[in-house]
Amino acid sequence: MMVESDIRLAKMSEIKMSLALELFNTKTTDVYARIINSSPSEKGFRSSMEFTSINREGMAAIKLYVDQLIAST
Repeated sequence: MMVESDIRLAKMSEIKMSLALELFNTKTTDVYARIINSSPSEKGFRSSMEFTSINREGMAAIKLYVDQLIAST
């Protein structure tokens, strides 16, 4: 997964993100990831990451998002 940020995220650092489970809903779940690489981009920094800890709700939300991306192409 890729993420854009204003600051450079240190390689191999662990981060915690809140992931919205549904669009227009305030319910979230915490997802943990490790930064694999970070490089400058036009909007700041682009970092690649791998998930290190994610619950079933989070996995279902990511799967739904990816499925919708695939269906729209």
